[in-house]
Amino acid sequence: MITLEKILGALTGKENLYRCGRNFTAIEEALNNSGDVEAHNIDVTAHSDIRAQINDLDTQIGTIEAQTIAANYNTVNNIPTTAKRGKLDVKLKGMSAVNMIKNGNFATTDNWSTSNATRSVSGNVLTMLASAQYGNVYSYGLSEIAGHKYYASIDVKSDSNSVCLNDSYSSTEVLTYHTGSNQYEKLSKLFTSTTTKSSSAMFNVQDRRSSGWTNVYTKNARMVDLTAIYGAGNEPDLATCDRLFGTYFESLQGSTGIKAVSCGKNLFDKSKATLGAYVLAATGALGNSATYMATDYITVKSGSTYYFNITAGSGSAGLAWYDNNKNYISGEVWGTNLPKASIAPANAAYLRCSPSSANLDALANTFQIEEGTVATSYEPYKGTDIEYKTLDGKAITLNKLPNGVYDEITEDEKYVKRIAEKTLILTDVDQLYTGYTNIDVIFIGEDAFADLVNAGTADNVATKLMTPISTPANNTLGTFDSTTNVGKHRFNSSRLEVIVSKGTYANLAAAQASLAGTKIIYQLATLQILDTNAAPLIAEPGGQVAITSTSSPQTSAEFSYPTNVGAAIDGLIESQTIISESMKIVQDITKEYAYLANATNLDSVVDTGKTYLCYTRYGAPITDSDNTYIVEVYNTGLVGLDRLFQRATIINSSSSRQGEMYIRTRYNGTWSNWQKFVYSDEGSWTPILAGQTTAGTNTYSAQVGKYYKMGKFVHVEFGITMTAKDAAMAGNVQLKGLPFAASSGSIVGMATMKIGRYDNITFGTGYTELSGYVSGGTNFGYLTQGGSAKTYSALTTSNLASNSTLYGSADYLID
Repeated sequence: MITLEKILGALTGKENLYRCGRNFTAIEEALNNSGDVEAHNIDVTAHSDIRAQINDLDTQIGTIEAQTIAANYNTVNNIPTTAKRGKLDVKLKGMSAVNMIKNGNFATTDNWSTSNATRSVSGNVLTMLASAQYGNVYSYGLSEIAGHKYYASIDVKSDSNSVCLNDSYSSTEVLTYHTGSNQYEKLSKLFTSTTTKSSSAMFNVQDRRSSGWTNVYTKNARMVDLTAIYGAGNEPDLATCDRLFGTYFESLQGSTGIKAVSCGKNLFDKSKATLGAYVLAATGALGNSATYMATDYITVKSGSTYYFNITAGSGSAGLAWYDNNKNYISGEVWGTNLPKASIAPANAAYLRCSPSSANLDALANTFQIEEGTVATSYEPYKGTDIEYKTLDGKAITLNKLPNGVYDEITEDEKYVKRIAEKTLILTDVDQLYTGYTNIDVIFIGEDAFADLVNAGTADNVATKLMTPISTPANNTLGTFDSTTNVGKHRFNSSRLEVIVSKGTYANLAAAQASLAGTKIIYQLATLQILDTNAAPLIAEPGGQVAITSTSSPQTSAEFSYPTNVGAAIDGLIESQTIISESMKIVQDITKEYAYLANATNLDSVVDTGKTYLCYTRYGAPITDSDNTYIVEVYNTGLVGLDRLFQRATIINSSSSRQGEMYIRTRYNGTWSNWQKFVYSDEGSWTPILAGQTTAGTNTYSAQVGKYYKMGKFVHVEFGITMTAKDAAMAGNVQLKGLPFAASSGSIVGMATMKIGRYDNITFGTGYTELSGYVSGGTNFGYLTQGGSAKTYSALTTSNLASNSTLYGSADYLID
């Protein structure tokens, strides 16, 4: 028989959490076989929370012997049926790229011209009509570097297979042709430049028909220097690039809008279906019909087969496939040809389809979409999904620099920020130097990159900074006053120097107007670690996980799923042998299991080394529907003569009290009262200045915040310096971004904000002091001004300057 001593001995060791969950079954068996149930009148089967805890722990502890799979670039990855349902650890790594083509989304016709063709733009689509063979539309002013490998891509719609993507007029270049499907197709290719071209390379779409020309529609043009990002010899292949740069992006962009979705074998989530709508198989658009429902976009793998176990429908409803941009690729009308399997076409990233039924509720509970060629037994949709954001709701962007440094989201859902983004304003461009013979140089302000790693030194930081207006170069540029340096930049004495052709800009104002709004990313001198809103993903055996980004480039990722090690652990328990990293063998660890009938609080727990089943905890009665707790009590060592320190920990509970710890001491034979031990916490937060009426979007050179939390008490510190104030900002000034909301019962006097230093703040007449308070029930504070014999007044946005600075702290309580 399994004894209680053997079972509870298994609770010791590094993997306690797992064994605790696995052992409740054995505890029930031992109690039922030992007479303890009768002696103590315990109805273990009534304690449903114990069984719930077993299931919950089984979900959480399966990370032992986890398997890791790379999940790069917007792909769908399978979780094997041999995996264990449990926490799915996801690690995301940033990526940044420059789209060399300006106005590639065709907001206007700027930067595009035609040869033997006409053009027009509407709704971000450029329409070209050739008037002679080789008529084309092209983007001009591009630079190429000899030996560099490039990726070029554009979405094209044509009814001719003589329409192609090309990067020059030369017929010797590799061409990518449209099939003539009269649908949008991604025309993409890789090519290596044979010569260095400074502002003379072209990206063009050609119509090679000699007559009978029809409209050619183009959108989402992009061209990326792969060698500059990955290094020579490390450039990805074409299929990877199609996924990596699957969505359009303008200028310099990192991975943003990042989502992770994990689900079981059934890919259909009825909670996201649209009732009364159906998918038009010919276009991918939605139509209206009360007897249909349309699925949401479901992530798929191109080339894989998917089975749809639905009954026959009618009309034009059916299935449609879409690419990474959710552009329609192709479709099929289902009619009565159901159930069936279909193959995802090349470049497919999503599907939508339309089940038809008189009873949509019943259909939603039986419909299954799964990868494979045949139907398997139905299971309801099981899935978790995350859109990664910071705790204050900001979208997360993950970047990567040419030196290999990247932002990341770690497996414990932390956002590790090593790279900053800066968008230039007019005043950042502070000089246009025209004193050289062959080049002009633009200087971008000394203070614009104050937190750049190695800023202010002579160290080369070319690969630690990335900009779409030029390419990195070593500080040693040979003869500096040379046209060979046009299009390059260097970082010198805390300022960025951009080299342009002689006469590019008539004066400083022209350079400022051209470069304002340019995004630059650079490596931070000090990394930041921020909390995210992400809850753990759950691995579903036999299911899939997909990592996507709403913009290119896509983030790279890897995930670890747990394997099923339950049988092995059961065997260890049965043989009384526990193996862990810290203990080779622990055998026959003796503990005693005791039941405290109707215990009123933890004062009833008196014997060290025992584990108790309790009905109450210290200081408050238990109000859960099933009031059962496991409490472990033990000594931690002698403090002095007849002094003993003892602690008790709730190690299992269906409520939020799980993990609570209580301590007490004994002196001269007398125990003190149990006291709850409160854990402290500390971390970072990002302070933001905003207007109450219109928040505005300000620009900052410094936004730092730290917090220290002890129980319900929170102390915050902050420092913030603006470099530009949004003109739209209006109303009373608020300090936003506090890491925790203040208690709704807080009053101004108990949540005071202290301002230790401020610069460039203009007070109202008669006001001489700056202070503030945290608003109860919110996670922001108000700034106020005061003075002798004056009633306090709210500080308004008109009191702030473009370079205002605030350093301070606040203490407040939380609920």
